[in-house]
Amino acid sequence: MALRAPALRRGDVIGVVAPSGAIREEHKAQLERGTQALRGLGFEVAFAPNMFERHYYSAGSLDERAHDINDLWQRRDVRMILMAQGGHSLAGLLDRLDYQRFHADPKIFMGFSDGTFATNAILSRSDLISFSGPDLIWGFGRDMDDRFRNNVVDVLSGWTGEYRLEDPRTVRGGKSSGPLVGGHSECFLTACYAGYAPDLDGAVLFIEGTQPVSQLERQFQAMRLHGVFERIAGLILGHFNGSAAETPDEDRAVADMVLEVTGAFRFPILEIKELGHNVEQFVFPLGCRVTLDATAKNITLEEAAVC
Repeated sequence: MALRAPALRRGDVIGVVAPSGAIREEHKAQLERGTQALRGLGFEVAFAPNMFERHYYSAGSLDERAHDINDLWQRRDVRMILMAQGGHSLAGLLDRLDYQRFHADPKIFMGFSDGTFATNAILSRSDLISFSGPDLIWGFGRDMDDRFRNNVVDVLSGWTGEYRLEDPRTVRGGKSSGPLVGGHSECFLTACYAGYAPDLDGAVLFIEGTQPVSQLERQFQAMRLHGVFERIAGLILGHFNGSAAETPDEDRAVADMVLEVTGAFRFPILEIKELGHNVEQFVFPLGCRVTLDATAKNITLEEAAVC
């Protein structure tokens, strides 16, 4: 069974880190808005020391960004580490993180997009449940509906139950249970190639993405060839931002493409709106058991993600 961090409580300190993309001046208003949103929920906020550094397109050098995660993890008062945003350069940190400390002192780590590398690596190398969910700038820094704000607080406080999905679509019917794994399609596939993916046997894989459907097909075919679909028990498809082909006659629905790629398999597939870029999203705890009922169109978190 995967390790669990202590539940988040009012008054706890959330440490914010930028392990990937540099924070641009035009996004600092959203950062401040996100900070105030967290404080409004009753939490304290602490920024990592190098968070506003810049190294080309990254928020500081590899050593600075890795230091920030490891440093926040050492702070006794910090109970959760939240990504400020995604980017393109988190993969370089994976062999610089202190996974032994993560295992010895469990904390909540949450992010998405490029954060897929960190969330899957933490589960894989520390055996610690990690969290795919809203980040500071593009999640809490935007308007957040109560349905999603409550979900964040609930999951990080130990909630179990059925996610409140709106208009989910059955892609392939069936029902299965298993631990959640996944994230951004390209980042997840790269994490598999790099050797930082968690155990996929019997897992429920959740995937979102940001490429045109033709490139997404290449990624899903690579997952098939890598043996991902032989191992998983179920698949959750989120929102694939920017998936439309350049010309209408080449466009197709991502879910239909995935159904074709996975035609030799029988695991259930459910498409939901509450996962991905430029949509409000639920918190999915990696390593935590869910039941996916694609026929009934629901997802149930079967066990608390925190202790």
